[in-house]
Amino acid sequence: MRQALHRAALSIGALLATPALLTAQTPPTQGPQYVLDTIPVTVGSRADAAATRAVEVFTASEIRALPVRSVSDVLDWALSVDLQRRSQAQADVSLRGGSFEQVLVLVDGVRVSDPQTGHFDLDLTVPIDQVERIEVLRGGASAVYGADAFGGVINVVTKKGGPEASADLRLQGGTFGEVTGGLSASLPAGDWTVSGGVSWDQSDGHRDGTDYDVGIVDLRATGPVAGGQLTLAGGYAARDFGAADFYAPFPSYEETRARDLSARWVGPLSESLDFTLVAATRRHDDDFVLRRGDPAFYQNIHRSDVTQLESSVGVDLGAGGRLVVGGDWAEETLESTNLGSRAQIRTGVFAELAATRGRWSGQVGGRIDDREDVQATFFSPSAALAWTPADRLRLRAGASRAFRAPTWTERFYEDPANLGNPNLAVERGWTMEVGADASFGPGVVVSGTAFRRTTEELIDYARPLSDPEARWEARNVESATFAGIELQLRGLRVGAVELRGGATFLDLDTEENPGFFSKSSLRPLTRNVMVAAATQLPLGATGQLMVQHRRRNSTEEGEFVDLRLTLPVAGGELWVDGENLLDDPMPDLTGFAVAGRTVRIGVQTRIGG
Repeated sequence: MRQALHRAALSIGALLATPALLTAQTPPTQGPQYVLDTIPVTVGSRADAAATRAVEVFTASEIRALPVRSVSDVLDWALSVDLQRRSQAQADVSLRGGSFEQVLVLVDGVRVSDPQTGHFDLDLTVPIDQVERIEVLRGGASAVYGADAFGGVINVVTKKGGPEASADLRLQGGTFGEVTGGLSASLPAGDWTVSGGVSWDQSDGHRDGTDYDVGIVDLRATGPVAGGQLTLAGGYAARDFGAADFYAPFPSYEETRARDLSARWVGPLSESLDFTLVAATRRHDDDFVLRRGDPAFYQNIHRSDVTQLESSVGVDLGAGGRLVVGGDWAEETLESTNLGSRAQIRTGVFAELAATRGRWSGQVGGRIDDREDVQATFFSPSAALAWTPADRLRLRAGASRAFRAPTWTERFYEDPANLGNPNLAVERGWTMEVGADASFGPGVVVSGTAFRRTTEELIDYARPLSDPEARWEARNVESATFAGIELQLRGLRVGAVELRGGATFLDLDTEENPGFFSKSSLRPLTRNVMVAAATQLPLGATGQLMVQHRRRNSTEEGEFVDLRLTLPVAGGELWVDGENLLDDPMPDLTGFAVAGRTVRIGVQTRIGG
């Protein structure tokens, strides 16, 4: 009976979904053509591999139509993404049931995941108004990016400005004393384009001790240099927030500061060769007080610095083939009152070959990483293949190996509620997946992916069931297997309503020491179904209703309804947002209910452009 019900649920889920938007184009044929891919994607391949992987993309126009204020808000509606938010100021993100440490976050292809802890991976220095698109690659990608790309990769692609001067101003306010705003602008300067933005977000918080004040500044310049294109970027983000019960049952408070600088040059070396060089640095400061207003009781101050270099050479082999080889180097340091002084060097070399022959496309790659922190070398291979037997259908399959070294926090952190373990082993695992993408008419795409990920030495915090007052201690689980099905649909029109959505079903099998309770890694979303309906309304208004059902590890579940109503006004638009309109009390990681019913009113206007 259980299997029958499960199959029925999958069938229902197939009607509800959001598709992967990939990069390959269908071969030219006579008659009507239904293109499976409409948006360029940079994540998942350095060799511009065709659509062999499961990728979802949120464009700037789609983001603007959603009831969101930040990158993390957008990710809450991405397929197979588990956004475990403690407040608007702090959230953990994972993919395909992995832990928050098993996802890699990039900005314009540059690693920004924090070496101290994955809790800071979404401490981004990019305002939502400066986001061109967000790419979510589901599945292991260590062959491309090295460590941490275990459950998947999130790449935030920023706006580079346009040929005309323009500016956008956004203001909104709502429940819980929230006041949010943003200003973004683009200015051409000769052959160069300068763009930037600022945003601010403050609130009293959805419960006592969760107030926050967030400010972000971002600036970018792009122009021709030495026959290629140079992009310079810098950003700063300040987050001050009440962290009551975030990591331990105390009325805590936290302040973080993130600073990013990067330079990227891309240009040709010859007619068939191109070269990419990237230099970047990131600093992250964290000041955590266990009892707010009483730093003397317990306070942690951390400063992490990352300096990284990457270069690669791409070779067009002709007849649809491309080879990319390269390497990267990074130095990571930490100064911490709790974790001590730490330093490590990461180096890696990689190669990827992609080719397209008629209706077939494929990719093979491999990477060798050497890590000073764990004194080990890792080889991460990957392979993927796609076949388009008909214009409306693509079949794909792939396999990849991934690894993740324990963070400094997992090894050395200690407080009254948590205890690190300096003897943790490195996580290793394989992901295998098969999928299909099909078009049933102009703009209508249905996708499905089945995957299986095996993980050895999974790292998790746990404590004995027999002692609920014991500290959470980092440990290696013997093994864990995650198997799942992802179903997607986009562009289906029923009368004046356009439907899209997604459904993920996940099964978890672990071999671990009995008698322990997992804190986070073994508590994934096992079922997540999303539906969105958009339609035109009178007076040029538009409406989008979003419904999501979540179930976590068969013990917690909830239904969430979000809404955005938009009305065009002179020079801009006025909107009303509603979040968690059912006031669902599903608990977050702290055990307290997520933010309840929220209503916001906002306005946005454009000048020039």
